[in-house]
Amino acid sequence: MNLDYRSGTFERDLAGFDEEATYLVYCRSGNRPAAAVEVMARRGFPWLYELAGGVLAWERAGLPVE
Repeated sequence: MNLDYRSGTFERDLAGFDEEATYLVYCRSGNRPAAAVEVMARRGFPWLYELAGGVLAWERAGLPVE
C-alpha cells in the first residue's frame, strides 16, 4: 500500500487499515517514516517497523528491490 504522509488525507486514509496488522513503513530516503509511524502509533497501531535509511540504504546494502 502506498500512502503519502505529506498528503492532507494521510490520517483519513489509515481508517481502512487493520490496526492489529504489522506494517513496515518506508520511503525512498528514510526521512519521512518516523513522522508517519508516530501518527500511526498515536492512532493505535501497535506493530510498526521503520526501514532505517529507506530504500536507498536497502539498495546500498546490495539487497533486492522489485
